[in-house]
Amino acid sequence: MVDLRKGAMRLNLLSICLLGMMSALCLGVQAPRARKIAQTHSAASLFNSVLADSVRVGSLTLHPCQVGHAYCGSIERALDPTGQVAGNIKISFEFYPHTDGSQSPLEPIVATEGGPGYATTGSAGGYLSLFAPLRDRRDMLFVDNRGTGKSEALNCPLLQAEPNPRPSGIYACGKQLGDTAYLYDSGLAADDLAALLDALNIPIINLYGDSYGTWFSQTFAGRHPERLRSVVLDSAYPVRGQSPWYPEIAPTARFAFDAACKRSPACSGLP
Repeated sequence: MVDLRKGAMRLNLLSICLLGMMSALCLGVQAPRARKIAQTHSAASLFNSVLADSVRVGSLTLHPCQVGHAYCGSIERALDPTGQVAGNIKISFEFYPHTDGSQSPLEPIVATEGGPGYATTGSAGGYLSLFAPLRDRRDMLFVDNRGTGKSEALNCPLLQAEPNPRPSGIYACGKQLGDTAYLYDSGLAADDLAALLDALNIPIINLYGDSYGTWFSQTFAGRHPERLRSVVLDSAYPVRGQSPWYPEIAPTARFAFDAACKRSPACSGLP
């Protein structure tokens, strides 16, 4: 077993800003000025081509994933933190150590996929490529939100067989889930991530989300702002309103196209 020992370093208040697919919004989140960050310092064997049989990160023992140069693990969480609905759910993740063992590590990067419903671990290759220039000193953490991927993915056959969600499939899935239907929301998923960071002894992260992942990231920022060094929103959805039809999207898209056209000599000259 390899022991990841903890060091300390001062918080770097400069936000990471990366433009990903379509558009990105980078928000710098400042932690209390006197706070220091405990970081995991990896042993040299973590950076070899062959992973160790197991590795200790915080209070968790991780093992090599079946695919990819990463360690896998999970934590158990209450399905309903209020206790009104019984049962637990396993929250699974992949941990990619930083690649340069000669330098002190910086705050890790946590990426979250869209959908909602896509597994973050299923897009690990894309995230590793996107953040390749930063991986020398930053660990990468990919967590499948509750009910997705390796975190006990929901299975609603009729809904999944429909080309697009329809009332029949939605009704059947809701009936199948019963009292647990509302226990897979962004708030509880955000709390799952915070609990996992506690278990891994990671106090501060850089959080990246794309599409629905931006909704999740904003939710996490609202509930756990003290855990953030930066937030990157790529192809963002605003966390506001309750309408499933997103009535603000069409006017926003028209405004964006008009603004872009006015700035382009070729476009603004057209009728």
